[in-house]
Amino acid sequence: MKGEHARALEAMDSAYSVEIRDIREIEAVKIADIQEKYEAVKKDQNITELSKRNMLNEKVIRQQRWMLGLALLIFAGGLGFFYFLHRQYRLTERNKLLQSENSRLNIEQKLLQAQLNPHFIFNSIANLQSLVATGDTRQSVRYLSVFSGLLRNVLEQSRRDFIPWKKKCLHWRITCSCNRCVTRDFSITGCR
Repeated sequence: MKGEHARALEAMDSAYSVEIRDIREIEAVKIADIQEKYEAVKKDQNITELSKRNMLNEKVIRQQRWMLGLALLIFAGGLGFFYFLHRQYRLTERNKLLQSENSRLNIEQKLLQAQLNPHFIFNSIANLQSLVATGDTRQSVRYLSVFSGLLRNVLEQSRRDFIPWKKKCLHWRITCSCNRCVTRDFSITGCR
């Protein structure tokens, strides 16, 4: 029995080491299983967190795009507004320039009229004087009548800035009548 006891002990030791080995293998499998589950849960949590981050980043990108679009729209509106203001300013300046040019031309026209009228009056008086000197009273009276009508017309037109075409034609007819009184062969056509 003694020899069997040692073998039984040896068999028990061997069974015990097999059982410990089996227990360790089972525990290793359980640990690996738990570790696998832990890794899977950790990966799921990471995926969920990354998904949330992606959604948040997409939301931020959409907001940034809207803000950029709005900023571009405001910039374009501001640019259009300043272009409109600049254009209005340029038109106002051009209008002022045209008004000053118009005023200058009106003054120039009045100056020319002021220079022509005395010259014409002196020539007409000299013509009247020559008619009186020749003794032709009938022609002198006729010339004086036409000349007074012409002076009245000149004074009336000098008060106006714009003279209608018919009035200008009448003025030239009276002027031609004055000249016909002095030179009997003068004639004019076109103003009727």
